[in-house]
Amino acid sequence: MLVETQARGAVRIGGLAKRFGATTVLDGVDLDIAAGEFVTILGPSGCGKSTLLRIVAGLEVESAGSVAIDGAPMKGLAPNARDIAMVFQSYALYPHLTVAENIAVPLRMRRLTPVQRLLGLAPRAVRESIAVDVQSVAAMLRIEGLLARKPAQLSGGQKQRVALARAMVRRPRVFLMDEPLSNLDAELRVHMRAEIAQLHRQLGATFLYVTHDQVEAMTMSDRVAVILGGRLQQVATPDALYRDPDTLAVAQFVGTPRINVLPGERLGLPAAQVAVRPERLRVHALGPSGSSHRLPPSRPSFPSPVCGGGGAVFRDGGGVTHDLVCAPPPSATTPTPPPRAGEGGPGTGKSPAIDGRLVHRENLGSDLFLHVDVPGVPALLIARADPAAGEGVSIGDTLSLTIDPRHALLFDANGRRIRP
Repeated sequence: MLVETQARGAVRIGGLAKRFGATTVLDGVDLDIAAGEFVTILGPSGCGKSTLLRIVAGLEVESAGSVAIDGAPMKGLAPNARDIAMVFQSYALYPHLTVAENIAVPLRMRRLTPVQRLLGLAPRAVRESIAVDVQSVAAMLRIEGLLARKPAQLSGGQKQRVALARAMVRRPRVFLMDEPLSNLDAELRVHMRAEIAQLHRQLGATFLYVTHDQVEAMTMSDRVAVILGGRLQQVATPDALYRDPDTLAVAQFVGTPRINVLPGERLGLPAAQVAVRPERLRVHALGPSGSSHRLPPSRPSFPSPVCGGGGAVFRDGGGVTHDLVCAPPPSATTPTPPPRAGEGGPGTGKSPAIDGRLVHRENLGSDLFLHVDVPGVPALLIARADPAAGEGVSIGDTLSLTIDPRHALLFDANGRRIRP
């Protein structure tokens, strides 16, 4: 009978590289995955994430580096000798076999000799043990009523469950999943994300999951490994990846809507870039188009002792200087009214505010995203607002956006994070 998989399947990937001719697909990837951990490889199409998974599975040969499972080197081992199971994007079910027969394939390959499989002469005890395991895993995934059907008679979600069942039934050390939900509709993807996460908790097995969908990565994983251009950028928990990215590239890739990036000047140091999440960009003042006026440029900004003497500023298209990183002094605890554009700055104790024109609204029901054109900023800024509070906002209105400096992220000219 199928039992829960014990915590095993620690994977160590060291210096992994893969080249196809002159093209480098993976460049020195190092990743340690603990036994029983759910790690997602996240990245855009063509970044090398599926190639990495195929190397771990033994379907591709690495150009350099190594893969070990539970301390045993995998170099030269065939896929069937690695004790792993892979779930493909295309499900890869045998169309001429029933659901029960599809699930039983890996068990038949393990428990029957080639002659027994060819002649259909499986011993009764082996047939019964296979049937018990198939029924057990089918019950776990709630597909007991589908065992007699063929794949053509199944929906996309049902096919995905059968593919998962076929992987689960052999109790492998490591589950490898290559974008298994990409062929499903949006509603079913939400349902299957919860099911896969619950399945991981139930089995306690190691899951290595590949996807380009950041929602899948952020909602299911213990940790997320971001790969961009064949290089591992950062490995962290979903929350840390979102709130504390190491590079601007990671900050821009993780998060929906995208993070806002403003050109900045780091006082006394090389140029900087300031990034702030949409939920940290607040709308404080609204008015019809042309009703507000831009204030004259503020006095020059100087490094604030709160920031260790290395603050950063943004100068908008109207010449107004905004201090974007230095937080108000700790003693300034009394709430102050939301400032108008240009009022924020060193020594004011207020958050900097920026004027812009509303050019697009995205009402998602629970959230309202406002796209604002700010002079001096190449891309539109996106702010999250309460839909009820934004009912009176129209395209073309002037909005005053406030940035809490404590939630601004600072990056250097090369996109590396600058931490206080």
